[in-house]
Formats: sequence, C-alpha cells, structure tokens
Amino acid sequence: MFLRCNRPLQLGQQVHIPHMISDMLDPCISKLPGDVRYIGVCCEGSEKQVFYLGDEGVAPGKVANTVVSFLHHYLENYGLGEAHAQFHFDNCQGQNKNNAVLGNAVWRTLTGGHKTIQYSLMLADTKIVCDWHFGFWKNRWRHMDAETVEEVAFTVAMSSRNGHSIPHIVDGNSKPVSFFHWSTFFKGIFKPLKNILIYHSFEVSSNEPGIVRVRKFVDAPEEKINILKTCQVDIGVLPEQIFGEGICAERQWYLHDVIRDFCRSDNAKNTTCPLPLVAKEGYSKAKKLKLRTLSLCVSAKSCSLFLATNRLACICASFMFSFTFKKNLSLCYNDKIFMILGMHGFHGNQKKHT
Repeated sequence: MFLRCNRPLQLGQQVHIPHMISDMLDPCISKLPGDVRYIGVCCEGSEKQVFYLGDEGVAPGKVANTVVSFLHHYLENYGLGEAHAQFHFDNCQGQNKNNAVLGNAVWRTLTGGHKTIQYSLMLADTKIVCDWHFGFWKNRWRHMDAETVEEVAFTVAMSSRNGHSIPHIVDGNSKPVSFFHWSTFFKGIFKPLKNILIYHSFEVSSNEPGIVRVRKFVDAPEEKINILKTCQVDIGVLPEQIFGEGICAERQWYLHDVIRDFCRSDNAKNTTCPLPLVAKEGYSKAKKLKLRTLSLCVSAKSCSLFLATNRLACICASFMFSFTFKKNLSLCYNDKIFMILGMHGFHGNQKKHT
C-alpha cells in the first residue's frame, strides 16, 4: 500500500467564517472574519482524503513540528496497516524538507511503524491528488453557509457522495490532534543530514537502521548516509507535547466587536466570536501604539515605493524616447543623461536652462 500526500501543511490556505451565500454582496468582504485553516492527507489506494480543520491559533505555528504531528496522527488513526509508504511533498524547506520530517521516517522504521518509507519532493508546487479533493470541496463550499468549524466540516463531508472526503477537527472531541516537539526529540537520536536541500528523494528501510538512501533526482545515482547516533530507541516514548499559540487579544476583540454581529445564530456568536477573557483596556492602549507604529512603517514604505516607481518610469520613458526618434540620437542621449542625473538629485541650475 502506498500513501501519497501533497503539502501536508497548507500555509496560507483557509476559509473564512461566517460564510453566507444568500447575501449577494457579502458584508464581511471588507472585514477580517474568522479563519478556518485546513490541510489534506490523501491515500491514493483508497482515494480518501482527510481534511484537518482548525481555528486560527490551534496549531503551534508554521513549523516542521506541526507537519510531523499531523503525519503522526494520520498514520496512527487513518493508516491502513501498510508496511511500505510513499509520500509526496512540495519542496518547502521550512515545512517538509528538513531533518525533523526525515527523522520521523527513520524513527517509524526503527519503532516498527513501517518497513520502508520513501519521500519524494517535487521541484515545483504541482497540482496533484490533494488539490483534486480541495477542488470538489470548494465547489460545494460556494453553495453552502457556514458559521462554525463544525459547519465547515459538514461542507467537507457533503462534497463527496461516496465519503471520500473525511473532515477531522483538530481540537474536536473525537481523536484530537496532539502536537509534539519532534525536532528536539530527534536531535538526541539522529545526526542532521548535511546538504539536505540538494536532494529530492529519500528512502529508509528497517533492514538498514539509520541508513538514508538519498538521490538528487529520481534517476540520479544513489547515496547511503548513516544519520543514527544511538541504537537504543524506546518504542513507547513520545516527545514533549506543545500547544498552539492561541489568538492574540487584539484579534479576539476584533472578532467580538466587528464580526460577531454578522453571525446569525447564537451558537456561532458564542463559538466563532466569543467574549474575550482579556481586559479591553490594556488591549486598546496596545492597539493604538501598534497602529501608530504600523502607519509610520506603511508611510515610509509607500514613499520608498513611490520613488522607486518614478525612477523606473523615467528610465523607461528615456529609452522609449531614444528608440522612437532615431534621427536625433545625440539630443536623446543628452536628455537621458539629464534625466538620470535628476533622479539621483543632481538637478543643477534648471532655471538657467529654461
């Protein structure tokens, strides 16, 4: 049985709640409603995909520990008892292509989870089977209302007639996802693989403990690298558990003061936009200071962008002028020189020339 998963952690992919299709013009279009972030792990053998759904702040950041925790939960709860597994990821260094994800494959072969595991990392972000399931869900999503995470999970389940789309709420009552500090845990067992970024194929086997077979490409020569520090690996020991960062006070009060009125049901108001437990006085002072600093930064960046755009426009105009009027090359050349000097502040005495 081979498992393939594309982009286990979908950074930046989320849907917004409350989501109302009855409103021709969504009143939340200019607001920042609640986010429900999702990732997908698909088994090509059964053609079923698990959608992990969670509110913003549930996962502990966009790091490798989150990716490994989702993979561990999927294999423990949705695995088919396969001995050989093959995973497909994108080539993102922070999420997938790192020593924590590689260490998880070696660790599973050492603890009896699998006999062989192969990682294949694509050179580009190509659309494959996970995006196929996402597309079916998005078609259903456009025609359904959702105000809570549970209602978003219902739209996922309704997107497939044969039950191929399986929703799983990260912090739900049934089999909640636990996040662990895998990177620190694997540092005591494995050595970091040097030059990991140049390889795109990794394969480990229980017959060769700690040996990683790497290739720069699928048809490239194979190299064997031993990353095992110690042969003593405890099967029942898991890393230290970590928790999500949660939603900051500013975001909580924004959802309560601005987005809460757009929720129709009381359940959605108390679930998606509940009353924050943080005092609003300290939040207001911090918000004013943050907005003032942000406005100064935005104004400075806008000024720099305006100057850079003007310089680029002047250069393009000068070259277009010289290209159009080929007969007066000398005049165009002088104009171009004066224009470039003017961009850098060498204006000279312009009144005398005029």
